[in-house]
Amino acid sequence: MAANNPEGLVRVGEGFEKSGNLRSALNLYGQAMSAAPSLTKAQIAYARVTAKLGNSDRALAMLDAVLMENAGNISALHEKADILIGQGLYRAALDLLSPVTGASSPEQFFRTAKLHLLLNEVEEGRALLAAAIDKTPHNSRYIENLAFSYALAGDFKTAIALVQQALDKPEGKESGRYALALIYALSGQINQALEFHLGILNQSEMANQRLFYRALKYLTNAEKAEAVFYRRLPANIYDRMK
Repeated sequence: MAANNPEGLVRVGEGFEKSGNLRSALNLYGQAMSAAPSLTKAQIAYARVTAKLGNSDRALAMLDAVLMENAGNISALHEKADILIGQGLYRAALDLLSPVTGASSPEQFFRTAKLHLLLNEVEEGRALLAAAIDKTPHNSRYIENLAFSYALAGDFKTAIALVQQALDKPEGKESGRYALALIYALSGQINQALEFHLGILNQSEMANQRLFYRALKYLTNAEKAEAVFYRRLPANIYDRMK
């Protein structure tokens, strides 16, 4: 299959990757690369899994090699930005994505907007989210993240009003419930936030959610943005909570 259909091998690898079998996925991507050394999709996939397995430096080097051949490869730029974000290098990720944001897709607006918001560049972030919403008004995720930007600024009334727009869309009802829960948690109303999860999360998931919501109280504004946009908490959060 590697010799006859390397792209098909990449698709099989993606299935392994989605299921969490990263080693098998890496092996398949490697076979595809050997069969077709110029297959960019395989190179990017191999770099992505390499990062997931803990070797971010090697993954970044591979993506840089791809970008040297094709500076505008959006997939490679996204994967490199995701690695930088995982390392907490938000400004570097924004600098990487900004040059290709101008006339790009709503998803590109969304990725860049979150980085602006995380770096407290609120007007820029909201403008990009508004542009994404304008292009795809049916996408509730963009509306919800715009709402989070207001919640993080303490404007919970506007945040809830925006999420209500998402809830009015059939595809936004489930995510809208989670968005409202997070907004209530940011306002300090943890019990009310957890009510949105009743009947949906099991006991273990509910305990984890409660812990996450409680942790918000102990975060700086910048850390709250990390928690909201990337579900990331500081390493010492449990010490703070004690």
